[in-house]
Amino acid sequence: MPSIVTFDLFSALIDTRTGASRTFTEIAAERGWAVSGTQLYDAWDVHNKTLQRDARLPITFLELSRSALVAAYEDLGLGPARAPADLVRLSVGIETVDDL
Repeated sequence: MPSIVTFDLFSALIDTRTGASRTFTEIAAERGWAVSGTQLYDAWDVHNKTLQRDARLPITFLELSRSALVAAYEDLGLGPARAPADLVRLSVGIETVDDL
């Protein structure tokens, strides 16, 4: 059985929480959602970590992240259809260590 080895870049090298929460705040405001950017990020993060833990080949991080965001939106009652496009938007809002 093949093993999967991951390195947690998103908390070690990239401040995803700050950048993604800010982007989620913008998305929520645009859509009139009654949740904060931090709440959206936290819901997505829980699903991301669970899916990474349970991942089996072949799967990409993009697929995991997309599935996690769809699940987070479903949990929060936000309609998951926009999750794939929002994931693209999130990638632009993430700060690297150099940006801090």
